[in-house]
Amino acid sequence: MNVFERQWVLRDFKKVMSLSAEQALDKLKSINKNMQSGNLAVVSTEKAFFIKLTEYWKRQLKLLQGYEKNKDKLNENTQIINGWIMDINHVLIQTGVVENL
Repeated sequence: MNVFERQWVLRDFKKVMSLSAEQALDKLKSINKNMQSGNLAVVSTEKAFFIKLTEYWKRQLKLLQGYEKNKDKLNENTQIINGWIMDINHVLIQTGVVENL
């Protein structure tokens, strides 16, 4: 990824998430630490963050469909992003924050 693409991704992330990538990473680390210590309520507290993160990945998935011309790369990256979306949904469902997404 060149410098321009990297800057665009970081700006887009901040626009959608209202957080920098570093702030989001810190938040994810904190959530993970809380969950590992048994505090699953943190997921409910951070529901809006998880929903925004899902929206961000869905947006990236849509952009990818119009950007990537190599079918194999498109399929591979589509599976990766869909996996991340499913992981977030799984956390929200397993912790009882939502029933279905």
